[in-house]
Amino acid sequence: MWIWFVIAGLASGIIAGMGMGGGTLLIPVLGLLLNVEQKLSQSINLIVFIPTAIVALIIHYRNKLVATKVGLTIVASGVVFSLFGAYLATLLTNNQLRKYFGFFLLFVGLFQLFDTLQELMSHSKLPSNVLIKSKMQKFFVKK
Repeated sequence: MWIWFVIAGLASGIIAGMGMGGGTLLIPVLGLLLNVEQKLSQSINLIVFIPTAIVALIIHYRNKLVATKVGLTIVASGVVFSLFGAYLATLLTNNQLRKYFGFFLLFVGLFQLFDTLQELMSHSKLPSNVLIKSKMQKFFVKK
């Protein structure tokens, strides 16, 4: 059984190292494949996140891939609101938390899908009025 936890760590570490958030893989693997309850899966992810994020941050920083000012701004608000999120998680059942996490993953997946489709279509020879316009991208990106 422990080998599966090692494999889950390996896969989430690779994803985390690329800066894509290893928890998006680790939490579903723990919950769906290894039958770990949602709250425990998310707390395990928090423990795994700290060292993997530090290692990835050092490597990305050395490669000049870190926007320090932007990052620190996000850290400041993220730390404050993580208190609210942690408290909210204690109020939810495992089932509710799993559903909300599933909706979050669905939203992220759809965003990535629309973004990828828009990029693919922009490189095609289709007329501009046929190109896919992502409503989510318009919301997040200023032009």
